[in-house]
Amino acid sequence: MTGTLPSELGRLTQLFILQLFENLMTGTLPSELGMLSNITDLILDLNQFTGSVPTELGLLLDLWSFSIVGTNITGSLDNIFCNRSSQVMDLYADCLGDPPEVECSCCNYCY
Repeated sequence: MTGTLPSELGRLTQLFILQLFENLMTGTLPSELGMLSNITDLILDLNQFTGSVPTELGLLLDLWSFSIVGTNITGSLDNIFCNRSSQVMDLYADCLGDPPEVECSCCNYCY
């Protein structure tokens, strides 16, 4: 797949898993992804996404696996995901390096 993620994906409220790894996806992540109220897995690895993770993804209370390894996403995940005291999540991000692409004090796996 190539191109950008359409904001219309947010209308798929019954979607549980979205795995788009190893494609040629570009652009920023649409804030409408925060409307995927039933999603449990959001895997976006190895694409050319840019920008930061929309804060609206913090609304995804059923999300337990999120991965943006091998993308060009930058910024902090702390205010989005690290405040979830009642939920364990698997977070995968490019949070190693000098400087790291992503800041994430609660990530389980840093690459």
